Amino acid sequence: MKVLIIGLDGVTLDLLGPWIEAGELPNLQRLMKQGASGKLRSTLPPISSSSWSSFATGVNPGKHGLVDFVFPGADSYKVAMINATSRKTRSLWNWLNDAGYKVGLLGIPTTYPPEPVDGFMISGFLSPGPESEWAYPPDARAPRLRGHRSRISRPRCYTLWVCLYPLTWTVRCWSMPSRRST
Repeated sequence: MKVLIIGLDGVTLDLLGPWIEAGELPNLQRLMKQGASGKLRSTLPPISSSSWSSFATGVNPGKHGLVDFVFPGADSYKVAMINATSRKTRSLWNWLNDAGYKVGLLGIPTTYPPEPVDGFMISGFLSPGPESEWAYPPDARAPRLRGHRSRISRPRCYTLWVCLYPLTWTVRCWSMPSRRST
């Protein structure tokens, strides 16, 4: 059995629909026709860190503990950035591994630092930068950096791939070009 889940952060079918109908997104159009797609309700608050963590865990932000991108420090007004270790509950990939499935995870927000999985994990949004260990196993990042001449500031994958094996290790991470003011 193979399963592929693609999640697009911050984009709605209201925006995608006209582009798909106009043929601007042929690959996404094909995937939607051949697979299943639909509108999802977000979490409250509708913030990426809490929404993706709810998707990954199956519980609401009150149970997994991520309601924003930051959390208050103990006994102070200082805040700290959240990360995967801030999540209080197990994730879908933990349950899949326990059931004997291998997983491939690419670019899911709030997965830094990557955790050991039976498969691979390329952390997404909120990974600190190329010098950090944003991939598991660590050698999963080497093919993506070798031979690239472009500046890589951090993994910038805005899609979610959860794949059950058998797959190959030739997974590619497409980056959104950064916008520069002129």
